[in-house]
Amino acid sequence: LEFMQESESLSLLEQLPQELAWKIMENVPDAVFELRLTSKVLKSRVDEYALQRATFPLVETLEFSKINLDGDFEIILKIPKHNADLFELRLKLRRSGPFSNTHMKRSRRVKRPNEYSFLYDDQLMNFVNEYTGTQLETVMLTYSYGQTEYSIISEILSRFGFRNLNVKFEAITDDLTDLFFQTIETCKVESCTVQTDNNTASNPVEFLLGLSSLVRSIFIVQPEHFLDRQSRILFGIRDIHWAPVIFDMFSRKLDKLEIENQYCQEYLSDNDILILKERLPFLNKKIWFEATCNVNPQDRLIRNDHSITIKQNYGLTIPSSTLVIKHLSREHEQFEDH
Repeated sequence: LEFMQESESLSLLEQLPQELAWKIMENVPDAVFELRLTSKVLKSRVDEYALQRATFPLVETLEFSKINLDGDFEIILKIPKHNADLFELRLKLRRSGPFSNTHMKRSRRVKRPNEYSFLYDDQLMNFVNEYTGTQLETVMLTYSYGQTEYSIISEILSRFGFRNLNVKFEAITDDLTDLFFQTIETCKVESCTVQTDNNTASNPVEFLLGLSSLVRSIFIVQPEHFLDRQSRILFGIRDIHWAPVIFDMFSRKLDKLEIENQYCQEYLSDNDILILKERLPFLNKKIWFEATCNVNPQDRLIRNDHSITIKQNYGLTIPSSTLVIKHLSREHEQFEDH
């Protein structure tokens, strides 16, 4: 009788099996603090849930930011607004061990993810890995890294799985290429943004071809170069015909490619553009392709279910156009990293 009375006094949520209650909490992570105030039973349930390893991407972005010439770097965790309370609760409940005297800083943004930052420490990183889970959305390497530094970062990243990788290389080398590709395979990366102005690999084009065999989408960003803007340079590679390279990239796993090169628009010749317009739509694949170019705008045409156009870019400091070749089913699709 006493058991029945006690059960009747519990809410429906309190009476649910643990697994089902946790599933509900997973869908409303922004309500964990309110739920804890409801009753002692729910407080206990919520705290038990918060101490479990995350079963969904709790951290949106893991960013490595180099802060000095000695190779020290800061790690920044970007937490989506709807996950911020759950992250805070996990941090509060685990305020022990490496976190008892942590120097983690929190930055709240009105319309952007909350940020937590700390100087890299292996013990602290292990603890972060434990309570954030193994799944991320995006990893960003926002400053240039040499091989030694990237070796450390590569080992850290091997603990996670993530879809998007955004990197800026000081230089592309053969050794760095091997580590980079290993990270992509280990972490099951699907989309990659890459930027470099110095490519010293023995076969620089092979880097792009190898990357195209590993991921479905690539965004190449050409930084401003010291040479004049008539230089034919992209990704640290000078004076080559890009049409065969791009076609070969799309012949692999890759089906989505964007090239942003406002500063050296001559990298893509008129003949390159003509070849791409004629051949890409017939690759037996639903292509998504955009590339900065220095050609006058052209009207849209349809070729083998692909829309082809050259559009004027507005609102930019440097006038430019963009070659667009997209399967009709993907015309309104955006690039994940924008």
